[in-house]
Amino acid sequence: MTIAAPSANGSSTSSRPAAPRPAQRTPSALEVTYLNRQHAWRSLRETMASNTQRAVPYSFRHSYSLRGHQRGIDAGSMAQAMGHSLEVHCRSYPWASVAGTIAAFQRANAAVAIGPKS
Repeated sequence: MTIAAPSANGSSTSSRPAAPRPAQRTPSALEVTYLNRQHAWRSLRETMASNTQRAVPYSFRHSYSLRGHQRGIDAGSMAQAMGHSLEVHCRSYPWASVAGTIAAFQRANAAVAIGPKS
């Protein structure tokens, strides 16, 4: 797998080996045991299972990232808050990339069109 850098006309100008994608972190036995003893966690898992969804310990990180982006926090700030690089953040959390960038520019353009408040 290679990553190609696009040129001005959109064609690939160079390629280099892609960094290996890190495997999803598996929660430790201690984390799983602790969560499984919590009534709220068991209740959440049961509720989600009844709706054909699932909750895993990593769901908390995904939820944190998603809520931050929904509140307009940029991907770089979310990456730093979550303790990883922007590259890892954008690769791991797809909502942190194209759609977020488009929405951010739309908000910025709307703010410029409205102008400063008097």
